[in-house]
Amino acid sequence: MKQFRATELEILKNRYDSTFLSYLVETHGSPLLIVDTKILEQRYAHLKKVMPRVTPHYAVKCFPSIEAVKTIQKIGGNLDIATNGEIDMVGTIGFSPENIIHTHPHKRVSDMAKAYSYGIKKYVFDCIEELDKLDYYKEDIELSLRISFTNNDAHIDLSYKFGVDPDQAVELALKAKEKGFHVTGLCFHVGSQLASPKPFITALIKTAEISRELESKGVVVDEIDIGGGFPTEYTEDVASIEEFAEVINPLLDKHFPTKKILSEPGRYLAGPSVLLLTRVIGHTVRRQKNWLFLDDGAYGSYSDMFSGHMRFLVYNLSELDGKKTTDEYVVCGPTCDSLDIIDEQARLPKTKTGDILITPNIGAYSWALSTEFNSIPKAKVI
Repeated sequence: MKQFRATELEILKNRYDSTFLSYLVETHGSPLLIVDTKILEQRYAHLKKVMPRVTPHYAVKCFPSIEAVKTIQKIGGNLDIATNGEIDMVGTIGFSPENIIHTHPHKRVSDMAKAYSYGIKKYVFDCIEELDKLDYYKEDIELSLRISFTNNDAHIDLSYKFGVDPDQAVELALKAKEKGFHVTGLCFHVGSQLASPKPFITALIKTAEISRELESKGVVVDEIDIGGGFPTEYTEDVASIEEFAEVINPLLDKHFPTKKILSEPGRYLAGPSVLLLTRVIGHTVRRQKNWLFLDDGAYGSYSDMFSGHMRFLVYNLSELDGKKTTDEYVVCGPTCDSLDIIDEQARLPKTKTGDILITPNIGAYSWALSTEFNSIPKAKVI
C-alpha cells in the first residue's frame, strides 16, 4: 500500500496544481467533488479500444451527476439507466433514447411508463411476473433476459438479488415468446469490483449454451450484455482492463462472432474520474493518537466504505508541493456516529484544522450513496 500511495501521489502531482485546488475550495466551499471530464473521456475511449466489439453503456447509478452524463453525451457514448429519476436527469440535456438501455429487472409501473414515453426500447426481465408490467408495451419493445451467475468473491454479488437460474433461462424465454414478447438479448452481471476476469469465463460459456438452445427453438438472440465489474484502484493495484480484455475478447469471438455485445461499466469509468477535496474542521490527541475531523465522511462522499467495503487514500494538499509524511492520524468524518471513521492509520504531513485533504478515485458509488445524516449537506459537485 505504501508504494501504491506514492505512485498515486505522483499522478496527482502531474495532474493537479495545489494553488488551483485551493482556489476551488475557496470559491466553491468544501467538501467539493471535482469531475475530471478528461479522465472520464479517456477511460471510456480506452475501454472501447481494448474491447472493440463491446459497446459500453455508462451505468448512471454509479455517479449520477449531470456533469458525467454530459461528458458521455459529448463523446457520443451510451447510458444504462434504471429509474424515473435517472430519466428525468438525462432528459434535461436531451440524451438520445436510442443510446440508452433500461436494465432494472424489476421496474415500477411508473418507471416503465416514463421510460417508454421517453423513447427507450430496450428492457430487462428475469421472471415471469415482471412481464405483466410490460404487456401493454410488448409490440414495441425488446427484452433481454438476465441470467444469474453467483460470485461470492466479488465485493458485491449482483446475481444474488437478480437473475434467473441458468437452468431455467430457456424455459422463461420461451414463455415470454409465447406471451408475444420479443426476447432479443441475454445479459448478466458477475459482480462489482472483480479481483480477476475469471468469472466471465463461466458466464460467457454458459450464456452461449443458452443462446444456442434458444435459437434452436426459434428465439433468435441478437445481443449479449456482459454487464460490468471491471475494477478501479483504491489502495492497491487491481487487475487491469487489458487483463479483462485478454480473457473476454477471445470468448466473444469464439461464442458470439455475429452478436452485438454491450457492457454496463460504472466503477471503472467513474472511480478515477472524481477527486474529493475536504477541509479539516478539528484535530486533537486522544489515547496517544492524532485525530483529524473532516467536513465529509463515511455517511457522505466516503459512503462506499459501508456499501462496497472500499477503502480510500487521503493526502494533505501540501504533499503536491513536496511536503513529506511525518505522522500517523485517525481520520474521521463530521457526524456524531463513532463508525464515521475513514482511516485509522493515515500517514500525513503535520496536519491541522483548516488544512485541505485530497482523496482520489472516489467517483464510484460514493456521492451516489451519500446521505445527509445529521442534516449535513452532500458535497457539491463541479
